[in-house]
Formats: sequence, structure tokens, C-alpha cells
Amino acid sequence: MASFTHVIVDAEGWAHSNALHTSHFPRLLWQMLRAFDYTEPPQYSGHESSLLGTERCQMIVKIPACPARLEWDSWQLTVYGRKLADSWEIAARRAIEEFSEKHNAEVIDTPYSVFPLRDETTQAYADRVNRNLNIMMPDYSVRTALSFSYSSALSNMYEQLREENAICRSKAREAHIHEQHMIGTQDKIKTLKAKSRARKIRIQELQEELENRTQMVQHLEG
Repeated sequence: MASFTHVIVDAEGWAHSNALHTSHFPRLLWQMLRAFDYTEPPQYSGHESSLLGTERCQMIVKIPACPARLEWDSWQLTVYGRKLADSWEIAARRAIEEFSEKHNAEVIDTPYSVFPLRDETTQAYADRVNRNLNIMMPDYSVRTALSFSYSSALSNMYEQLREENAICRSKAREAHIHEQHMIGTQDKIKTLKAKSRARKIRIQELQEELENRTQMVQHLEG
């Protein structure tokens, strides 16, 4: 496990952090939450492991309750990455999307409505597209529209790459399993061959012993 500042590792190997030492999605998520009167940053708990030769990291991000909005309860989500460094980025990005969909009405008229959403089937996504790309909106901005379109394209490309990566990792695991099976089969073949050679040697020894005894009997009879 890589060593990070501001990370506490417990006895079971789980790494706990608010991940604010990074400069990407965790900080962006915290900035967004503060704009809605949150006073405590999200907490991340990650556990790195290796499965069939493939690195894996389970990451849980916990969003606290909002003290200024009593109806906004705490919640959490779980994602999977490769290492801590990429997993809390993935978790924070998903949390931004989840928060935006949970509180679409509150977010839509803020600067955070420019953040693209992954699920294009939701009302939040439709509202966001209309808010940023509709030239009939009174505060329509070409710069904002271009930024939103570019971010959406990057988000889609990122999801495609993640899917391709998941397929590659799955194939790598299958190849590893097949390789281990082949190694096991080869070891069994080697063991069987060794036993076969030992049997042949023993049979030859018994045949020689039988010939010797036969000669002795013939000598005694003669």
C-alpha cells in the first residue's frame, strides 16, 4: 500500500482519510458541499487487495448529514478502483453526481450545474442540459455551453475507458485462472510420468529377479 500523508490505516488494513491532500475530485466535492452549508468534509475508507494477480481497491465515501438542512441525512456509496489514489477520485466524482441528482432543484441554479452527469436518463441530466445549452435561457453563455459540452464529452470518454478497462481486467483474471489450471495440469502430468517411470523400473527389477530365480531353480534341478 502506498504511503500518503493524512491517511490513517487501521489494524484490518483499511485506510481512512478526508482525501483533501489531493487536488482533484475530493476537493471539488468538498467545495460543492460547503456551498450548501456542510461543515464536515466527506470521509473515505479504502482497502487495497489483490485478486488472482489483479490489484483492487474498495472505497467507501461517507457524506455527513447537513446541519443547516435537517432533511438532508447522511449517506454513503461504494466504488472500486485499483489503488487508493485513483479510488478516492472515483468515489468523489460519483458522490458529486449522486449529490447533484439527490438535490437537483437546489443545484440547478448554481455554478455547479455545469458538472456533467453520467446517467443521461435522469431528470437531473435533462435539466442540466437545458440549463447550460438552451440559447433561450436569459443567462445563456457560449463559454459555459462549450465548457459543459466539453466536460460531458470527457465524462463519456472516461466511462468508455473504464468499461474497456474492466473488460481487460476480467480477461486478465480469466487468463490467470487458465494459466494456473494449465500449470496444475502440467504438474499432474509430470507426477504421473514420474510414477510411470518408477513402475517401469520396478517391473524391470522384478523381471530380472524372476530370471535370476529361474536360473537358480534350473541349476539346482540340473
